[in-house]
Parts: sequence; structure tokens; C-alpha cells
Amino acid sequence: MAATVKVKNENILLLADMHLRPLDARSRRIRERAAFDNERLAAFLAAMEGEAGTLILLGDAFHFWFERRSLVAGDYFTALNLFKAASGRGMDIHHVSGNRDFAVGEGLGLDPTARFPGFFRFRSGFTVSRLVDFGIEPHGLRYRFHSRGTSVSCIHGDSLCLDQRMFMAFRWLLTGPLGQRALKCLPWSLAAYLAAKAQNSGPRGRPPRNPGAQFAEAAMKKEIALGADLVLCGHIHAPFERGVTAAGRTGRLVAVPAWQDGYYGLLSRGRLEVRKFDFPQPRPDSLQIEILQKSKTPAPQGS
Repeated sequence: MAATVKVKNENILLLADMHLRPLDARSRRIRERAAFDNERLAAFLAAMEGEAGTLILLGDAFHFWFERRSLVAGDYFTALNLFKAASGRGMDIHHVSGNRDFAVGEGLGLDPTARFPGFFRFRSGFTVSRLVDFGIEPHGLRYRFHSRGTSVSCIHGDSLCLDQRMFMAFRWLLTGPLGQRALKCLPWSLAAYLAAKAQNSGPRGRPPRNPGAQFAEAAMKKEIALGADLVLCGHIHAPFERGVTAAGRTGRLVAVPAWQDGYYGLLSRGRLEVRKFDFPQPRPDSLQIEILQKSKTPAPQGS
């Protein structure tokens, strides 16, 4: 069970489902999206300087993540260095694992000579030691803290989707101790393939009329029964709020809509606000961006 800590800064930023893309992707459209994401992240962190001292990444910060020792599948170093700079200016940054970045661990770097034809392509880079070297503290699947006497639990939200059986099976196998050991023993490309399979097995398409319908009642009650007054999550890419009673206590579960659609949360003085960060939109040269522009909701569903 995750340890409970006290957040020292009053104002807390929440970013869910950033889905940052690698700058060395094969697709030009993905590389352009990655560059835009980095520019928007830089502008956001600069704008938030002084407004909040804590940033919590509610899972799926990276669209795909797999690592082993000194290898990581993708060049995310521009974004990581933006976080490092924000941390150097005094911001506390915490990471909760999602269904797309559950493989975050301690080995973090690129092997400049590595080539995996047909699956991954690596560009130049250098090996570094840990995620914390970029000012980000990883907490695994759950992060707990207290804010103004309220016990807050941060999860990604994929663990609440019990009805998505194929996804939950992959999740259970690969995020548990046995699954993690197995991934370390398998050939790198096969282990990365299984991780990608798990990360892509979630739901796709537009969210249902009631996005929170994906969250199982039993799973929500379990989170409250663990002692949380407020459970913060993402995953469904849409806002959702519900009161939950379990084990003689009543709490709230709140889903923060996706940062990839420009939304973020601000927890200040016991009040949670969802805001939109205005930033120039890129030209619609990919299907993903076109969907975001046409949809009136914080569109694509978490996957």
C-alpha cells in the first residue's frame, strides 16, 4: 500500500492523460504532434510558475513507455527536461502510473547504437540513472497525500474499469511482481511488444454519453474504503464526479479531463477546479488533431 505524505504547497496542479509522443517517431505527423505538445507544456509550466508549487501527473503522461536498464522506447527528453527545469525552480512533481506508462521504473535513457527494425527506432541519446533525475518522483499505481485535512488518493483510473476484461487481464499480469519479473527475463523486443499490447488493449473511440459508466461501482467503493476522502483520476478523458459510500465512510471520486485536449485541474484551499489552458492549435494534419477540433466534448476516451 502506498505511503501517505503531506504536500507542502497549498496549490496543486493536476495533469491527466498527457499522452506525450516521442520526438523520434517514424511518423512525421506524430513528430509534429510531439513538438507541439512540448511547446504547449513549456508555455503551461512557465504560466503556472508561482501559481502552484506541486504538480501531479495522473497517469498516461507518455503515450507509450517501455524501458529496461538503459533503454527506453522513444525520445521524450525534451519534455523530461521541461519537468526538470520546473522542478529546479521549486515545483514538486509526482507521477502516478497509467495504462500507457506503467513500465516507468529506474532505468531511463537511450542507447545510441540500438536498432530494432520493424518495431522501434532509436536516435542518439545518453544513459541517465532514474526518473527522479528529471525532478519527477514516481509513485507506482497510487499516490496519497493530505490537503487541508482531506485524505487524497491519486490513481490513473484504469483500475476502476473492471468490465474491460481483456485490458484488466493484461494489466493484472504485467503490473504485478511476477509480470514485471517476466518482462525483465524476456528478449527486449518481445517484452516491449507485450507492454504495447497491454497499453493498447483499453477502450477506443468517443466516450459514452456518461463517461463514468466505465468505472465499476465495486472498484470505486474499494478506493474510498482504503481511507480516501477524495479520489482523483483520469483515464476517461472527460470530467466526472460522484459521491461514493463504502465501509461507513463517504468520499468523492473526480476524473480530470485530458491534458492532451488542453484541460488541467487546480486543487486550491480544498476546492478542485477544472480549467482549459489556451494555446494556439496546430494545423489539423493528423486524424487525432482533427477529432479534437470537431468534437464538442473533451473527446477521445482513455486507452
